[in-house]
Amino acid sequence: MFIITICCAFLSASACSSNPGASPNNVSSTPIVTPSKEISKDNETKPQERLEALLQKELSQTKDAADAVGLTERYMKGVTTEQADQMFMLLEGFYGAHLQEAEAQVSNAEVQQKLVKLTLPITLEQASQWKDAALKDLLSNLLKGKYKLESAEGMIFPVVDYEALKSFQPNVSKPMQDYITLMADDSNRPTSKDAGLVIPREELIQRTLHAEKYLTSYPDSPRYDRIKQLYLNELHMILFGLDNTPTYDWETFKIQTEVKTELKKLAQDQGSTVTGEMVKEFLAVLEKTKDQLFVKKQGEQKDVAEVRSFLDQMEQGVDTLIRGRTTEG
Repeated sequence: MFIITICCAFLSASACSSNPGASPNNVSSTPIVTPSKEISKDNETKPQERLEALLQKELSQTKDAADAVGLTERYMKGVTTEQADQMFMLLEGFYGAHLQEAEAQVSNAEVQQKLVKLTLPITLEQASQWKDAALKDLLSNLLKGKYKLESAEGMIFPVVDYEALKSFQPNVSKPMQDYITLMADDSNRPTSKDAGLVIPREELIQRTLHAEKYLTSYPDSPRYDRIKQLYLNELHMILFGLDNTPTYDWETFKIQTEVKTELKKLAQDQGSTVTGEMVKEFLAVLEKTKDQLFVKKQGEQKDVAEVRSFLDQMEQGVDTLIRGRTTEG
């Protein structure tokens, strides 16, 4: 069964996730180096590789997210959207490289005890008014670095705040703008927590359709693969659910009646979409298995051959359908 990762992803993601999908340890105050006049003035005469290399070098020399954001903002001034896209992805790379450091900053027991008493989300304005200087400085710096705090399984941890990263949208291309929007949807309202779906299934379906539209609209996007993984995760959740919110009955391993009704409606309403086509194929499998997604043998959950085959070929089926709906197809 798929394991969701956005963010994280992306996410993490994508996100996760997506969703492809945390916070720095011992934040160092690395000074932001202002780009030279050669970089700051009209960039039309500068090679794209030069600007990217300079930003990448400076990002590699800082561990502080607030400094990384400031550097990226300065380098983006006056560049082309193609250059801005590359710079934004360098910033995402910074987050990925320093995710564990970010988590470590808030992971010790003393900080956790303070954080669990707070009401999330926390704004920069709220943090600036706290009397606890150490906690105020820690969270203020995280928020300035475009992180936000989330909770799961009794722990508080930082994640990249794509809603805050929308400040870069005026600089980047339309595909990258739409990518940031998709990532922000999951950043604002995570699809799942604690191995369970935490948004209404109607919203999950809409997010899946939005991810599909991105894939068919921007087949050449440098973030195509991330959104495709987000899409596959969401499609899997529509069909199978998650460990704590499955689409089937735990005793019989048969699809729940209300879920099957929902899937039939989805296939009818969205029949011309990739999602609709995949749901139709899934319903055809259910007809063969008499609604059985798994079987119980000697007290253990076992695969049904037809369902296993569908899962193994799901990504290939999605790829084929997407190609048929793009200019490449």
